[in-house]
Amino acid sequence: MAKQQAEEKRIRQEEAQAQAEKIRLAQIEKAKAAKLATVQAAEAVAETKRLEQAIQAKNEAEKQALEKQRQEELAAAKAQAEAIRKEQAEAQKALLAKKEQERLQQEEALAIQQAEEKRIRQEEAQAQAEKIRLAQIEKANTAKLEAIRLAEKEEEAQAQADEIRIAEEKASLARIEASRLEEERLVKEKEEDNNIVVDAKSGKCSVNIKGSIKNPLNNKGIAGATVDIYYEGQNIESTLSDETGTFYFHNSDCNTTYTIVSYKPEIDDFAKLAIDTGNLPKEIALFLEPEVPVVTDKETVVASKIETVENNNVETDNAAKEIDTSEKEETALIQPKEEVIEAPKIFNGKVVLNPIYFDLDEYYLTLSARRELDKIIVLMHQRPTMIIESGSHTDTRGPFDYNLELSEKRSQQTVGYLVANGVDPDRISGRGYGESMPLNHCVEGVKCSEEEHLINRRTEFVILRE
Repeated sequence: MAKQQAEEKRIRQEEAQAQAEKIRLAQIEKAKAAKLATVQAAEAVAETKRLEQAIQAKNEAEKQALEKQRQEELAAAKAQAEAIRKEQAEAQKALLAKKEQERLQQEEALAIQQAEEKRIRQEEAQAQAEKIRLAQIEKANTAKLEAIRLAEKEEEAQAQADEIRIAEEKASLARIEASRLEEERLVKEKEEDNNIVVDAKSGKCSVNIKGSIKNPLNNKGIAGATVDIYYEGQNIESTLSDETGTFYFHNSDCNTTYTIVSYKPEIDDFAKLAIDTGNLPKEIALFLEPEVPVVTDKETVVASKIETVENNNVETDNAAKEIDTSEKEETALIQPKEEVIEAPKIFNGKVVLNPIYFDLDEYYLTLSARRELDKIIVLMHQRPTMIIESGSHTDTRGPFDYNLELSEKRSQQTVGYLVANGVDPDRISGRGYGESMPLNHCVEGVKCSEEEHLINRRTEFVILRE
């Protein structure tokens, strides 16, 4: 812009100089004319005219030359001005392009800076997250180490408890052995028949109960039968019949009513007998009848069970009657095959078994119930960490409190059977629910069939921990 102004100023100066030159020439002419007028006043008009014409021609030529020069200078000035304008426009364009480039560079630099700041923030966030993760890992490791330390302490405490328990068990076994030896000594001093003994020191009255488990088909003793003795629903002692079928319960209380229950897994039968130690019968016998008797050279009619003993007599249902058709009795029995017990399945947190039912107002385990419980025993051995609850239920007949107590007794019977057959007592618990959880519509006051009430008299096994 300054260059353009300088150029315009130069052009104006040149025009002013041209104007001044013109004025100077005019003054020169005027001076010449005056001089000619004063010096050559006398010359002839022709010479004056010629001179005037020559001067006029010269002036015209000079004027044309000046005009041409002026036009050339003006054209040059215009060309120069146009060149300057173009140069300025190019410069302005270059400047704008440069500014745009600088703006773009600034934007790019800002974008790069923002991206870098974002990357730095992301890296800081990642570093913070990594720091938190490492802190969590460290915390988890610390907790894990603490858990391991606590577990080790618990193991040490458990080991110490086991040592104490083993020592106590050994002491208990020693006491039991001493008691057993004392009992054997007392038994040897007594007759094998049922008799009453009064301890001289304590004055306690006790009685030895002797009985036998027999086959009603041939009246022979059955060896290896399980015999349980119950007092008020509690299984207080269990034993096995010897090779002659005989069993003993020593030091039982006098004047007490007991229930003796016998069964043998190989024989599909179950016998129950109530006795009063204040009035013992001469013979105590329970009969277990095999499923399939095979008779050779004779006709046989068989009785199934011994139910009760009253008035010192053994009563049997359908006592065995045999009509011998030969001088020599021969009886052959088919030996049952050993049954394979399979572990039950699990569905929705419960053990799936055939229903375990109880007789009305009873809490003794039937033979079929014991067979189902044997499946629980197999399952608990297969899954050594499993913990289950045995829930016993009654129907809705009878008072609520009575049913609750009855279900508790049934639950105790179930748990007692499992524990007696090798299940860890810490892994099995029992609870009686009474009539609070019926499976059908048979609530109190609703008339139902015996089969419908039977559905509610059940035992369920719920898995507390796998």
